[in-house]
Amino acid sequence: MNKIRTIFFGSGEFAVPILEGLLHMAGVDVVAVVTQMDKPAGRNQDLKPVPVKEFINNNYPDLKVYTPLKYRLEQEEILEKEKPELIIVADYGQILPEYTINYPKYKCLNVHGSILPDLRGAVPIPIAILKGYKKTGVSIPIMTTGLDDGPVLAMTDVEIEDTDTTETLKSKLAKAGAELLERTLPQWVDGKLVPLEQNEKKATIADKTLIEKEKAKITSETDSEKAIRMVRAFYPWPVAWCEIDMNGKVLRLKIFKATISDNSTNAEIGKIYRDGKKLVLNLNDGSIELLDLQLEGKKRAGCNDYLYLSGAKLVS
Repeated sequence: MNKIRTIFFGSGEFAVPILEGLLHMAGVDVVAVVTQMDKPAGRNQDLKPVPVKEFINNNYPDLKVYTPLKYRLEQEEILEKEKPELIIVADYGQILPEYTINYPKYKCLNVHGSILPDLRGAVPIPIAILKGYKKTGVSIPIMTTGLDDGPVLAMTDVEIEDTDTTETLKSKLAKAGAELLERTLPQWVDGKLVPLEQNEKKATIADKTLIEKEKAKITSETDSEKAIRMVRAFYPWPVAWCEIDMNGKVLRLKIFKATISDNSTNAEIGKIYRDGKKLVLNLNDGSIELLDLQLEGKKRAGCNDYLYLSGAKLVS
């Protein structure tokens, strides 16, 4: 039997394990990958390949890669050249036009990091943590011109641990997505799956505006449980932060890791204080222990290096 000619669309870290699984899948021939152009990164803003392209450069240098600035303008040329029978999309970063969605025989399938129709959109993983979910998962819908609203071929659940960050949960979901795709594709190609329409009444949106830097700010109004969810959800980007007053100087403090403090205190709300070798921030309903920090103008370090922050207070 001839292998199915497949194009993979993906860019971010979530897409890498899915592409790797696809490349090893019997019956699938990945003829090309479409990904984002190199991005400025680091202090010097040097151009760096996105994770999918970096993975290909390091492991499959002969695999054909397209990096169109505007895919819509190049779609017909790419598709007519590669003639895919199947398109798989994961964490690509651009909306695919109708021409592409309708092109392949076996449709355009998306590997999405939530249990649809919940958390449609670009950032379902951090939003699941922010909302305090104990469980999320991966869905494989048939793509449409809408936002993750196509009929679903398969789903799988993934538990969210209390210590999961966006980074760790993304890794778990990507692995689960690769495994789900491996189980699903043979059944889909053989015509053994009936797509399930989504319930529009239960749809929610996880728009990228919900994880902008300003949304990562912890204030004295933030309750302790929410603050911990913010620290976990906004790691590794944009990183939870607060503004503190140190001797009349307002500085930004990034919080990379924290946990609920089990110590009761009468400290002023919004005050940072030292408890032995621990550094604690008192919020309106309890305290959080600060474990991994970076003060504006300083290096990232553990709390032992920042015990001198005791006495500082949140600005708002």
